[in-house]
Amino acid sequence: MKQAIISLANLLDKRYSIVTIEALQLATESWEDSTFLLVIPGGRDAFYNRDLGGIAAMKIRNYVRNGGKYLGFCGGGYFGCSRVLFEPNSPLEIIGDRPLGFYPGVCKGAAYPGFNYNNEEKSKVIQISVEKSAFKQQKMSEWMSESDIEYHDVYYNGGGYFADSDYLGNDLLYEIDMDNFNDDIRKSYYTQVLCRYPSDVSDPENRTINVEGAAAIVACQYGKGIAVLTGVHIEFSYKVFISPTNSLLPQDQLNRLKSSERSRQKLFISILHYLGLNVSSDAIDIISATTKKSITPTFIIPMKNVLESDIVHLILQLGEGSLDNIIHDNHNSFDFTLIDSAGPVFIEDVGDIAADSSGVLVNSVPKDDSLAIVMGKRRLIID
Repeated sequence: MKQAIISLANLLDKRYSIVTIEALQLATESWEDSTFLLVIPGGRDAFYNRDLGGIAAMKIRNYVRNGGKYLGFCGGGYFGCSRVLFEPNSPLEIIGDRPLGFYPGVCKGAAYPGFNYNNEEKSKVIQISVEKSAFKQQKMSEWMSESDIEYHDVYYNGGGYFADSDYLGNDLLYEIDMDNFNDDIRKSYYTQVLCRYPSDVSDPENRTINVEGAAAIVACQYGKGIAVLTGVHIEFSYKVFISPTNSLLPQDQLNRLKSSERSRQKLFISILHYLGLNVSSDAIDIISATTKKSITPTFIIPMKNVLESDIVHLILQLGEGSLDNIIHDNHNSFDFTLIDSAGPVFIEDVGDIAADSSGVLVNSVPKDDSLAIVMGKRRLIID
């Protein structure tokens, strides 16, 4: 829970208050109207099932159905499914139905063999892949679909995978009374894979079977609300594993987490945006530093004969001596490219200024009579 609170506090807009709540409060108090997001962190799913069954589960389910948001990490991800199958035929075996059912199928775990509650010897850093197109489903997270980062190193410790996710994403198999819902409501129940495990996941019922494309993070539209369930710990920073005496992870894995810290934060931000939450200005800086949103380029063409050297001098003055082809003002940054206007030039020939501008032609003009300066790739800079 501690790591979830730290990460949320670092990334969320300060308008949100983060408070902890006990199982009894979830069952007996009126928390729904004042809650934008309910987070169930990592832990033992069996304890969640014991303590949050009955009235608490009914209230959580109705909260999401009426427009609330649920985020379940690892144990909270298991608990958000219709059924759990964990380490069958072993002393750790847990098999049974679960009351929330945001994901209409089974969460199978552990995704990797050897899990032990008493130590973290089998915990590790894994590289998950992102289904970038899935983030177009929500307006706030569309930017993730244009990101150039397709893989993220994250911490893993005993989480499950969401079985048959591609099949369930195309069918309405939720165990709810669909006869009492109209067609619009029927369309409001579906699942979507946001991230996938590497190809080395194995089926806990038969460890000789590899599970290709296993879902590591899923988004479940449940009525008017959304539940995002994870089998991995996107909330864990590399800093968690550094102690004054030694690292709690092998050094090579710690280095992987450290080098991908910004990538992990970006993934977490995209999940928060998918859920409809606003993030802090520091979090927006993280996005801005790694994402450039292309726009239609602007052409600046002098109205009289101007030497190319004069234009370059002007650009350097505007950019205060910048050598990286970027002009900054108080709110925006502009990448610029000088076009040699001796012949016809297509936009795609000057560095993919805008992906949707293919085929736009800059008319040929005599050299030195005019010079086009392409201004593109504008991005927001937060002061």
